[in-house]
Amino acid sequence: MNIENNKNYEQALAQVIEQKRILNNSIAFNLGKQILLFMNLFLQGKFIQLYKRIRGKYRARQLYAKYSDKKSIIPTALPVVLRPIQTEGPSITIYTCIVGNYDAPKMPLLSYSNCHYILYTDKEIDAVGWEVRPLPPEVLNWSTSIEKNRYLKFHPHCFFDTPYSIYIDGNVQLLTDISDMLPLKTSKTGLGMFTHPLRNCVYTEARTCLFMKKGNKDKLHEQISQYQNEGLPAHYGLNEATLIATDLHNPRSKDILGAWWNEFLRSGSNRDQIALPYVLWKMGLKPSDIDNLGEDIRQDLRLQVHTHNL
Repeated sequence: MNIENNKNYEQALAQVIEQKRILNNSIAFNLGKQILLFMNLFLQGKFIQLYKRIRGKYRARQLYAKYSDKKSIIPTALPVVLRPIQTEGPSITIYTCIVGNYDAPKMPLLSYSNCHYILYTDKEIDAVGWEVRPLPPEVLNWSTSIEKNRYLKFHPHCFFDTPYSIYIDGNVQLLTDISDMLPLKTSKTGLGMFTHPLRNCVYTEARTCLFMKKGNKDKLHEQISQYQNEGLPAHYGLNEATLIATDLHNPRSKDILGAWWNEFLRSGSNRDQIALPYVLWKMGLKPSDIDNLGEDIRQDLRLQVHTHNL
């Protein structure tokens, strides 16, 4: 729905988001949410998924203790000022891509007339709040779900004629206006991303992926060995690739995303976050040259990051 000049609604939304902030920081709420999830999986007879969830929680505790580069494991939520609901401004394409059963569509809580909400998928689904589009022919040339997703993720310049785009993973739900996440006109990269909440080093991230059995193990070892041999510094910085805001008129953004895609393919590890610092380093840039949208996307009150389907 489009809501214009509705001050009462804006105030109500501000109260909802404040309650969300309180819940996000509540130990009891987060514990109860996990117990409810485990109970539902048990009652539905989904014992394999239940085992994976419990194992994941146990491994996550080990992971945080062993592989966190940053002092704070649970960052403090950043203050967010709720902007007035806008219907004017630069035209923005907000898009996501869901291939297979990895995620289910998440309805945006609000829509704005200057934003286009596009969902690419290989399924016939009803996604409230999204314009559902089939995967483009260029995407269908790739064999795996992750390659299809990443092609769309890294090629917004090929598909959209709006000045800006914002890619979000399929498990991210929009709660309010995110147009202030757009890269600044003075941006060196034309990109905006969140920094990684726990790590700032590609080598620590790689060890984490190996520990969590994410990606292609052999290719990941080869990738990191190459980066070390070429001299990529440790603790060079690390961005989280859950959301990417792009100035489509900034030629540097196209160059970076194109090089990122090529390195993602070349490495074969299937871990795009690991490839980005190397790409930036080779281009004479740093992860800090990407506009910083926040220290932890899961603590941003404008978004809700849901759990991926197993």
